[in-house]
Amino acid sequence: MMKTFLAAAALATLGSAVSAETINFDDLNDGQTITGDDFSGVTFSAGGDDLLVADLVSRANLNGLTIPTGFSLSNAVESDPFTNSNPFTGVFSISGVRSVSVGMGDFGSDADNLFLTAFDGDGNEIASDAETLGGGQFAFLTLSIAASIDIASVSFGSSGQFDNSVFFDDFTFNTTAVPLPAGLPLLLAGLAVFGIAGRKRG
Repeated sequence: MMKTFLAAAALATLGSAVSAETINFDDLNDGQTITGDDFSGVTFSAGGDDLLVADLVSRANLNGLTIPTGFSLSNAVESDPFTNSNPFTGVFSISGVRSVSVGMGDFGSDADNLFLTAFDGDGNEIASDAETLGGGQFAFLTLSIAASIDIASVSFGSSGQFDNSVFFDDFTFNTTAVPLPAGLPLLLAGLAVFGIAGRKRG
């Protein structure tokens, strides 16, 4: 009997299972184009501009900057050209996405007003986050959003002296499994009990 109720409890838990996926681009090559490529259910674009993998150490050296101690990022993604009028876009081909976070950074030439906005399947804004990234130094911040309904797409980037002049990395999203009907675990448990009782009478 105990096994039956444990199975029912496991089924109930399954209905609210959450899984997380983080995309860090570290296994890709510097300069590789990723525009439109699928990454575990999300594709990235930036209007009509290409998105390229960038080796952050090389970019920092090129700009005469020192990466802060403890900074663990290696590859990130930037648009080509680096400054453009189009923000980054992530479109999900999977359902159940309820939260998203993404890190964005710059090489320090200007301050950036970072933003991350989520939309539902009809294009309605359902969540947003914003932070200011100071200029003058190599810097990186993570923005996060959560929604009570499925997120179909996100838009993220920056405004300031040079719009969308940031790179991004560590794009993370959480998916929630479709909940089971509330009475299904109890129904299955009841059927199992009747099955055991039937076997005993036989």
